[in-house]
Amino acid sequence: MLRPREEWIAVPIPALIDEATFTRVQEQLKNNQAFSPRNLRREGEYLLRCLVSCGVCGHSMVADSQGRHTYYHCSGNVDHVSTSMPRRCPAPLVYAPDLDRLVWKEMTSLLSSPETMLEAYKQQQGKNGLRGPDVLEAELQRLDERVGDVERQIQRLLDGYQSGFIYPSELARRRAALEEKSARWTQQREQLEAERPKWREAKEVSENLSLFCQHVVSGLGRFSFEDKQRLLRKLVERVYITAWQVKVKLTIPLSTKSDLTPLGFYHPQSHPRPV
Repeated sequence: MLRPREEWIAVPIPALIDEATFTRVQEQLKNNQAFSPRNLRREGEYLLRCLVSCGVCGHSMVADSQGRHTYYHCSGNVDHVSTSMPRRCPAPLVYAPDLDRLVWKEMTSLLSSPETMLEAYKQQQGKNGLRGPDVLEAELQRLDERVGDVERQIQRLLDGYQSGFIYPSELARRRAALEEKSARWTQQREQLEAERPKWREAKEVSENLSLFCQHVVSGLGRFSFEDKQRLLRKLVERVYITAWQVKVKLTIPLSTKSDLTPLGFYHPQSHPRPV
């Protein structure tokens, strides 16, 4: 028999994982459920299942076969009550084969240009403003020289003060100005130093991304429907449809901590298929 609630003794229990990790895990579980093979039927094969969203209301667009044709339609258009919308979404149907072909064509074109993929990665990671390695090293050297010059000037002031050529008030004023400059340049140097690991990561990503694209492009002609679908789910976070405009939000599939480094994924099944 349970005691009355007012007699309960609360015992604080620390969280096992941080909130950010919990959120990422929940998102991954959601994706695993959506992309589970048991939830993906093959009727009317469509590549972008669970990847398309309505740009009008933000709800998912689902694929539906109408006779011999398959369309993506907004879930808020079919059942606006369950999606908590006051009225049906006005977004039109989108012919699934046309959208699949368009996105697949754009993604294969993107894979043929690792440089474009790398630029997308830099934008995604906020690294577009990074200085080039040569510029970075030159700027660090310049700041080192400035800080060293200030230290020498301070030492000369101290020597002048000890020799009686500089009054204490003058020493304090000039030294404070020099130390302010030194602190400012030291702070700038620390900020530049923080860019070094980012450049190393960007360099590694660039090399891995080039390798990724080469292996994928070399096997595109042998990709099955499942191969194409798996690849798109690595490259595409969401496809947004607004009126007749298509916006693809990418997810760069390679980083220094990626689980995609085994290149076996990038080739379709090892046994030959009829083309």
